[in-house]
Amino acid sequence: MVRGLLHGLRTSISGRIILGAVVPVLLAMTMVSLVLVPRQATACRAKYYSLDVSWSNGGTVVWHPHGPFRPWKGVILKAIPDAGFAFDHWEGDISGTSNPAIVVMNRDKTVIAQFVSTTPPTTYYSLNLSYTTGGTVSWNPDATFEAGTEVTLTATPDTGYVFDRWEGDLTGASNPATIIMDSDKTVIAYFVPAT
Repeated sequence: MVRGLLHGLRTSISGRIILGAVVPVLLAMTMVSLVLVPRQATACRAKYYSLDVSWSNGGTVVWHPHGPFRPWKGVILKAIPDAGFAFDHWEGDISGTSNPAIVVMNRDKTVIAQFVSTTPPTTYYSLNLSYTTGGTVSWNPDATFEAGTEVTLTATPDTGYVFDRWEGDLTGASNPATIIMDSDKTVIAYFVPAT
């Protein structure tokens, strides 16, 4: 290249056309452009994004299409609950209760589906039982009492005593007696000396 430039300089001094100086310069520019092209192609390489999908106990999530995703690609997600559960809401990069839902991939995204149980929670009640001197009380079933459980109470007097009555959430003198557990209950058994 340098030799060509010098040759062009000599021919220009002698009054000839300076073609010898122009050609090497053009050739050098062409070589520079050839070196730059691969770098430009690398800079234009397509970007892809990822989608992280998870869900709580009680269901699963399906989505389409699967990644990796080009920018601004729309992805459809559908939450599918198990038996006894219902889809509740989305968390993360989408929110709300729409099902199916669409997420637009303009960056890496995370989505969480929340499911809830449709079975009503079981309610339990307590029985606070006491008795006076002169006897004891047994009950059946002898366990934690689920709402609606029917409990039978039996008062057993000691020698020289008799059962007299119930007080609290159970009244009367029936023995055995039955109480239904629709709330926390308190029952007192009274014994009196036999006459």
